[in-house]
Amino acid sequence: MRKLLIAPSVGCCDLFHVEEQMKIINEKSDFLHMDIKDGVYVPSYGIGPDYLDYLNKHIDNLKPMDAHLMVKHPQQYLETFAKAGATYITPHTDCIEGDAFVTINKIKELGCKAGVALSPSVPLEAIEFYLPLLDKVTIMIVDPGISGQKVDPQMFVKIKKLAKIRKERNLNFLIEADGSMNKELYAPLYKAGADMVIAEGMESGGHIGEQTTMTLVPQVADGVSIPVVAAGGIADARGFCAAFMLGAEAVQMGTRFVVAKESDVHQLYKDRIIAARDIDSVVTGRSTGHPVRSLRNEMTRQYLNMEKENVSFEELEHLTLGALRKAVVDGDVKMGTVMAGQIAGMVKKEQTCKEIITEIMDDAHKVFNSVKF
Repeated sequence: MRKLLIAPSVGCCDLFHVEEQMKIINEKSDFLHMDIKDGVYVPSYGIGPDYLDYLNKHIDNLKPMDAHLMVKHPQQYLETFAKAGATYITPHTDCIEGDAFVTINKIKELGCKAGVALSPSVPLEAIEFYLPLLDKVTIMIVDPGISGQKVDPQMFVKIKKLAKIRKERNLNFLIEADGSMNKELYAPLYKAGADMVIAEGMESGGHIGEQTTMTLVPQVADGVSIPVVAAGGIADARGFCAAFMLGAEAVQMGTRFVVAKESDVHQLYKDRIIAARDIDSVVTGRSTGHPVRSLRNEMTRQYLNMEKENVSFEELEHLTLGALRKAVVDGDVKMGTVMAGQIAGMVKKEQTCKEIITEIMDDAHKVFNSVKF
């Protein structure tokens, strides 16, 4: 049986105890995963090179880090993340199609391993000619940046086909599966050739599913030996530690980092999260089959009322057209979509990524040491 590699998503760490949590994650993982989002290629923002630089300086023998560039212009980020200490740099194929060979060779010239990520609509033929140059291929089993989607069974076929190509051409790149996960997916993904998966509960912000992180992660962990990354509802050391108790080997965190000082999200968006109470998140779109979790405002009030009135899907779409950009870029927290997880009420202040990570890691040690059996 081939060895399945564990690649925890470090962006899911509880930033109050990042250093402590990362030491635990680093010890148990094979390599690490970091999502870099620009709010353009995908409708959300992520962590940056300073975070990676901090980890390299504060975590001894840090495992290889994969910088997953979910950005429109990845070429602008290559040197920055190579300098910060990334081992793998993984741009999306549709963002390098005009200069794929130049980009891949540049990654290698910088001393990093080259990967690419394929969105569901991108065929394997798109990477056929530069496949021998790659060290890793990430197959997105849902559209990037939108959680809670159903996985198209064709993605299993896609992974299986890629694994077959790898064997027939005697290549040695890693195959990674990234997207909405549940226990039913892990066995088929493993059989198809995937090396790792992420399990995100409905506590998360943005597009969501139905299962909670508490119920999803242990079922997924029990399903197969594929590395499991827990996401959704994790904001501090307690959530971080709990994820490992549930069987995860890494965590992914979003809402906590949205308010980081390095985040480009509008200040009013950050302030809304910081001011949130425990009951301030709400789910819209259940009637359309595309539920979205965000913070209550005038837009969500109108949307929920329209759902009760059974208005058309087109009318609902019109209300939310460009709503995420309104909130993230323009700071319209009344009619924009302020996507945030249920843990928004736990986020009380704006800090640097370094401060968040240090807090999380320090508190994680205290949490683990305080457990009595």
